Amino acid sequence: MKRAFCFKMIARCVAVCLLINAANAFAPESVFSSGTRSVTLSSDHIVSAHGGAQVLASVRTAEFEFVRITPTRGPDSFEHKVVVSTSGSMFRRYAVGAEGSDRRIEVFDGNAAFSGSPESSGGQQWQPMDENRLRAVKFIIVTCNLLHFLQQLVNRTAEVLFQEATQGGLYRFDVRTGNWNGALYTDRTGLIKQIEIGERVFQFAAYRQVEGVRLPLVVRVFYKRVVFEMFFVRISLNPDFPPFRFSPVLGDDE
Repeated sequence: MKRAFCFKMIARCVAVCLLINAANAFAPESVFSSGTRSVTLSSDHIVSAHGGAQVLASVRTAEFEFVRITPTRGPDSFEHKVVVSTSGSMFRRYAVGAEGSDRRIEVFDGNAAFSGSPESSGGQQWQPMDENRLRAVKFIIVTCNLLHFLQQLVNRTAEVLFQEATQGGLYRFDVRTGNWNGALYTDRTGLIKQIEIGERVFQFAAYRQVEGVRLPLVVRVFYKRVVFEMFFVRISLNPDFPPFRFSPVLGDDE
């Protein structure tokens, strides 16, 4: 119960503090109308708005900790603490429910992927992750925050197909990357406000500067009339990881 209270307090405090000035950012209808004004924004403009190519290219490792709120039937919802660690193509994703249940760890060392659910006794059973699940987890990690996509813009592995202004005052880019194709919306300064990938709509707000990189601390995902929310409580860029971080072993905090 103590842990559940802690998770809820974190989520609520972050929501109140960060969304009080960003409530209008979550208005899907404001970016769906078409416009006729041409704009000259570019991927370089977007990169510059989020910290610049040099700063983004200098990020080699990252760790994100956030509270994910998943709706359920009725007024209740599931809350999880999620910690994502990345280094190049390697990743580790740890999620735990508000009462310490439903724990899951997923790791990829660049060659092989494993998943496991720590038992209350401290035991651990690791299973190879199949290709479908690995692809799904990679997509989750790439879209849970904008860092990976921004680095794709820097590396020119993301292509802007065309751009236009909307009547809602945002700027639309059709984007193609090695991972997904979709639409991207920015404000006049170049900050990314929304990304659409298939049936999923990702909205970003409450930007803060983290070691020179501007990243959102609030992410909402709209999918089939369901809204998932993520409130970031910690972002670390270029942290030093222990050698086993991306191996199927249990960490001290897990």
